[in-house]
Amino acid sequence: MTIKGKYRFVEECVWSEPGWAPTKYFFERVSDGKRVAVPPEWDVFVDDVAFDVARVTRKDVDALFKEDEAVS
Repeated sequence: MTIKGKYRFVEECVWSEPGWAPTKYFFERVSDGKRVAVPPEWDVFVDDVAFDVARVTRKDVDALFKEDEAVS
């Protein structure tokens, strides 16, 4: 799933213990693969299950990447 062809929504599970893997959510820039975490306060899921691209604007994700670059 991409946002205007520029960003991809990514779910990542890293197994840290048997039987349990916390899921992390990211936006990944298609051009270079750089990732930023989806802020936990963002409501990007329908019924807490499926990612809904209509709930996120490219402008919001652009701002996340700019903020991340300013901190880096």
